[in-house]
Amino acid sequence: MSDLPDKQKSIESNQIDIKKDKADKIKAGIFFAIVSSLGILSGFGLSVGTVKKRETKNLSNKKLREFYYLQESGAELARRALFRATLYSVGGFSLFCFSIWKLSGAKNFEEFRYKIGSLLPNIKRNKEQEGRTEFKSLTELFQYLIDEDNRVKNQKK
Repeated sequence: MSDLPDKQKSIESNQIDIKKDKADKIKAGIFFAIVSSLGILSGFGLSVGTVKKRETKNLSNKKLREFYYLQESGAELARRALFRATLYSVGGFSLFCFSIWKLSGAKNFEEFRYKIGSLLPNIKRNKEQEGRTEFKSLTELFQYLIDEDNRVKNQKK
């Protein structure tokens, strides 16, 4: 009987740990999403700024000046193209995901995950064939690769 409260505490602490793990994963996902989107936006902004600086603006000729005003600058064209491409890709993929969700008939994400998981083939991992995944140094990694290559060659003989 005295073990029961200890088991209850153990279960509660495990549930708290699982919630903390989920929260940490969500925070990490949000962080990486923000960092990558800022990187993409800053890269595009720098490239548009570079194009604007390099664009020739020789408007001394009257005919050239009239022609230039009819044309759109390269930076404006790139900005408009990026906006449209982003709108089409995000909208199209969102529509695709939403249609798959509705076609599956799922009410929540867990139900959707199980339905899609039952449709997709199972991937069976063979623990024996996985090999090592942790190395202390590059030298140890390369030595392991050499040893594995030699082992495979000896098996073929």
